[in-house]
Amino acid sequence: MRARSSRLSFPDAERALVYIAAGRGLSAGLPPDRALEASVELAHGRTAAALRSCAALTRRGTSVLDALASKGLVHPLDRAVLDSAEQAGRLDAALSALGKHYESRHQRFARLKGRMLLPGFILLVAILIGPLPGLVAGSVSAGQYLLHITGLLTLVALVVYLVYIIRGGTRARGWPAPITRAALHLPVVGQIVSLELRATAYSALHLMLSSGIPALDAVRILRDSAQGTYRSEQMNRAERSLLAGATLTAALADAGMLKARTDEAIMLAAETAGRIESGFAHLASACAAELEDWHRGLAVWVPAIVYALVAGYVAAGFF
Repeated sequence: MRARSSRLSFPDAERALVYIAAGRGLSAGLPPDRALEASVELAHGRTAAALRSCAALTRRGTSVLDALASKGLVHPLDRAVLDSAEQAGRLDAALSALGKHYESRHQRFARLKGRMLLPGFILLVAILIGPLPGLVAGSVSAGQYLLHITGLLTLVALVVYLVYIIRGGTRARGWPAPITRAALHLPVVGQIVSLELRATAYSALHLMLSSGIPALDAVRILRDSAQGTYRSEQMNRAERSLLAGATLTAALADAGMLKARTDEAIMLAAETAGRIESGFAHLASACAAELEDWHRGLAVWVPAIVYALVAGYVAAGFF
């Protein structure tokens, strides 16, 4: 019987550590409990505690995947992919591949966060110090000062919160379809969301097809793992095309998943050669590389925009 999933949520960095360590242990031929116990040495806090519980569950006969899922260590969108890999005897390879995917995504966001620390600090100092001359001169009351800085700090907090919501929507189960469609039309945000969605779908299709899952079943698994989301709508369209006799490449193109002619050409060549799973692996890598470029650009431009805002705030005479 499948273990019930925990409601606990783990960030990308911790999930990457668990997937990679467990995959390496299984690949080395360690028994499931030993593979998970070896992972504990690399983890800390609640992740280490969850892994110890998982090791105990495997000693009582629970499968590695069910044990990890019961403690919230398996992402909902990964479960179907890992299920198919486990049935094909490729769970270790699938865990390692997904772990590298999460590790890469965590590193991209961590680099951007690191570049934002100094500009963020300068912005906060400017907000707090900016109205002080008026307060000291008596032209601004203490109440006006507090109201002014509270409004600006609230605005900054809202922007930061929206960034985390956007990131959460691309790494979690996904936003409802209408929100995703709206986000896809936004400059910059739309590009990043599209790349994240495609990279995740391509990686999942690569792993499932490599594990011997038929194309139609793989599309249905992706659809069912994200009901009510934009990805589910895309997979519904792809399923209809496949049932009408289209090839997988044509079905995904009809569903709007192949964004460039070069992507479609790559998939057609791979499908003709009987290596369509390799085509998905190539597209997933290309999306990851493009995401890296976007994050490098943001790491340059976002701090520059913050400095410009601070300069404009100061030049405007604070009020």
